Amino acid sequence: MIPTSRRVTGTVILTFGLVFGMAACSNPVEMLMNKGVESALGSAIGSDLSIDTGKGASLPEGWPDVPTPKTAPTYALKAEDGYTAGFLINKSEMNQIISDLETQGFGEESSVDLGDAKILYYDNGTYNVAIMMAPESDDEIMLSYTIIKASE
Repeated sequence: MIPTSRRVTGTVILTFGLVFGMAACSNPVEMLMNKGVESALGSAIGSDLSIDTGKGASLPEGWPDVPTPKTAPTYALKAEDGYTAGFLINKSEMNQIISDLETQGFGEESSVDLGDAKILYYDNGTYNVAIMMAPESDDEIMLSYTIIKASE
């Protein structure tokens, strides 16, 4: 079995690659509306995959009861092993999410500083949460939020 930290890291990297890769397309929303994309990506990662993007994006069914940004996601993915969503939030909301995670018993397992971007790993024994943050503007942060059920 692949260690949880590697699964989370792989999911975060896959998510950012998908989102930023699609952003380069002329009409990424139209591209994602094609169920063939979901099927192809699902086959590539060996799992059923559900993708929601754009203004009408919402968290996928079954999203765990884990502190999550209150703003609507810019994209959301559901795969066999977990969930990923992207949010554009402000710094105070990011601080609140971290505080809420810690209040609910999540401990920071590790972090990776990538200069402007940062990845934080949290665990509470039930779920692993990976948060990748990258500044969008002086006060806004592009946040990728990945939740995977912890290994037993």
